[in-house]
Amino acid sequence: MGDGGVRFNNSAYASVTTIWVQDSNSAGTTLGAYLNTLQVGDAIEFKYTDSVFARFIIESNTDLGAYHTLGVT
Repeated sequence: MGDGGVRFNNSAYASVTTIWVQDSNSAGTTLGAYLNTLQVGDAIEFKYTDSVFARFIIESNTDLGAYHTLGVT
């Protein structure tokens, strides 16, 4: 996955239940502290254009050191 990586467990956004997010972005900025603030019930959105985006509700947030695993609906 590499720095700044985000990975979904399904290519169909409607079927995604797990998102993996690296703790450092491609510029080397550490995001771990921010990712730790995400709580069950929070929304997370990945936006590609104004009309193309995916929005998920967080069901779990697990810090695994170099990355976070988010359970989502």
